[in-house]
Amino acid sequence: MADPKPLTRDQLAKFLPDAEAVKRFERLFAVAGDLTPTDVVTLYRLTQEASIDAGTAQATAQSALDQLGQIVQDAAVNAVTADAKAEQALDLLSKIAQSLELLASAPATRNDNFVGTDYIDISTVAPTAVGGVPGRMKWNDTDGTLDLGLKGGNVTLQIGQENVLRVKNDEATQLTDGEVVYITGASGANLLVKRALADSDLTSASTIGVVTEPIAVNGQGFITTFGSVRGLNTNSFNEGDILYLSPTTPGAITNVKPVAPNHMVLVGYCTKKSGGNGEIFVKVDNGYEVDELHNVLIANPVLAGSLLIYDATIGVWKNARLTPGTNITITNADGSITIASTGTADATHAAASKVTPVDADEMPLSDSASSFSLKKLTWANLKATLASWINGNLIPASFTTLKASGAANMNSSLQVKGSSTVANAEMFFNATDTESRIHASSSSGVPKTLKFYGSGGASSSMDVSGSNVTMNVATILLGGTNLVATTNALANGAGASAGTLTNAPAAGNPTKWIAINDGGTVRYIPTW
Repeated sequence: MADPKPLTRDQLAKFLPDAEAVKRFERLFAVAGDLTPTDVVTLYRLTQEASIDAGTAQATAQSALDQLGQIVQDAAVNAVTADAKAEQALDLLSKIAQSLELLASAPATRNDNFVGTDYIDISTVAPTAVGGVPGRMKWNDTDGTLDLGLKGGNVTLQIGQENVLRVKNDEATQLTDGEVVYITGASGANLLVKRALADSDLTSASTIGVVTEPIAVNGQGFITTFGSVRGLNTNSFNEGDILYLSPTTPGAITNVKPVAPNHMVLVGYCTKKSGGNGEIFVKVDNGYEVDELHNVLIANPVLAGSLLIYDATIGVWKNARLTPGTNITITNADGSITIASTGTADATHAAASKVTPVDADEMPLSDSASSFSLKKLTWANLKATLASWINGNLIPASFTTLKASGAANMNSSLQVKGSSTVANAEMFFNATDTESRIHASSSSGVPKTLKFYGSGGASSSMDVSGSNVTMNVATILLGGTNLVATTNALANGAGASAGTLTNAPAAGNPTKWIAINDGGTVRYIPTW
């Protein structure tokens, strides 16, 4: 009945579905010994039936055992006329039944890699398994989440706390941990990256993340786009520092905020200060150009001196330059705009002339009381101001000739002086009629006294030159001791006749003899 030769592994593999089934039968052989081909077929059928749902249905395993018991009973009936080998078969079947019972209670092996369950419990006890193994998941009690080993074994993802991205190195040298990279393009399904630099929009606007494992040239590796990067030298930073992309060293990080024209790209924050075990938290925020704002419309080219001007019609800010206007010039330069007037003088010189101004006429005025801003002055205001000032002040003036075509009214003093180079200062009164006059009167026309004073005291004099001087006045008041003083000798009118005074104004001798300076000789006029 029994085949003296045991089945080999290759023989079993011909009719068993997988290596796990082969191993199970080898364990059965160790218990049951040799089997006949008929026994093997029966055993295979029972094993298949018992293992289909052994992990989920206890009833199926029990059914398989019941079928096996029936076969054992049939064999016992036949063994009455069989030789001694029948008893051996019954023993073997009993041992097979025991082995099947063990198989039925073992967990099922699923080849579709699917487990249907409500939840999975991960042990939060510090595991002995080492992290970083691709595909391995374990509890990370420090970060309070699960660690998942990623491809390559160099990167461990803290699930729910960081985002990583697999990219391709587009540089000519290897990328290292902690370097900041930007996107240069794509190759197949991979983004291409190079070291970012904050000195231009080209190398900074598409900054994507920080390298988190060494990436060979043209090789693939992981970068962190959000979350922690560990194992860095952060001694040059302080914990809590805001970190920026360097404008001077490609791929480098700095805690000094870049200023324009460099670009401000925020990389993240320093979370741990250390010489080799430092940590940063990556949260890339690229800076913005003015034309990247949604309500700004920039037209190229952008010229020197451009300003932002709001266009209320379409609701956006636009770039524009100031334009010149009447008598206004605009000079646009890098960082400055110069606004200047072409000159009131130039405009005035080019304007038409007006012979007789009227009160409403205007003229420009630079107002010293208002930082010399431009103001206007009317002819009426100018006249009123000059009149008020002249009436209340002594006007010092120097003239070669001062002429008045009409009446000149003096409310105060009029002084006529010579200069250091002119011997005499003269005032002329010329008239087309027979007389030139000086009037002394009040503002209402009442005649007043006209006085002539010398400023030098007793030696001062007033000279009246001309052929004839007529004074049509009632009284001439002279303040000197002499009535008249002449510069030349008076003509001698003496004769040979005896003089007789018969019409003296009073009897007797004259009461006063008035001296007359006759060319240096004093003579006297009798008066009564």
